[in-house]
Amino acid sequence: MRYARGILYVIYFLMYLPVVIPGMIILFVGMLWRIFHDYQDNRLFEKEYQEFLQSVEGKSFFCYNNNTRSQLFIEAIVLPVLIPEVNVIFLNGRTPEADFSRRFISHMLYGINDQTGFPYLLKVVNGEVLDQSVNNELFNTFNQNKAPDQLLHKISTFYQCPEHKAISS
Repeated sequence: MRYARGILYVIYFLMYLPVVIPGMIILFVGMLWRIFHDYQDNRLFEKEYQEFLQSVEGKSFFCYNNNTRSQLFIEAIVLPVLIPEVNVIFLNGRTPEADFSRRFISHMLYGINDQTGFPYLLKVVNGEVLDQSVNNELFNTFNQNKAPDQLLHKISTFYQCPEHKAISS
C-alpha cells in the first residue's frame, strides 16, 4: 500500500510536469523582463533627475514640514526674512508643495545626508545637492526662549556661502 501511494505521487508529478515546467519558464522570463524594465526606468529617471539638477544649478531651497509647532514659527519669523532667491518647499505630510516637479523634489529630499530633522537648507552646487538641518537651532530657540537671531544667521550663512560644503557653527 505504501508503495502504491509513492507510485501514485510519481504519476501525479509526471502528469503535471508538462504544465509546471512551462509555467516556471514563463515566470522566470517574466521576472527577467520586469527586472530589465525596472533597470531601464531607473536609468531614465536618474538621467532626468541629473537634467533637473542642472536646470536648478545654483538655486537654494528651504524645506519645512507641517509640524504645527515649527510651522507657525517658520511662517511667521523665518520665511519673511529669507532672500527672494530661496525656493520654499512645504512638505505637507509626505507630499512636497513647491514650484518644481514633485518626484524630483521627493527624490532630492530622500537623498538628504544630514537627517537630523526638519527644516532643511538645500542648495545645488556642481550638480550635487548640499543639505543642512537647522532642527536643533530651531528647537533650541523654542525651548530656551532665545531670540531667533542665531537661527536666522545660520540660515543666511548657508545660502550665501560660496563654499561647496555646509557651514557648521
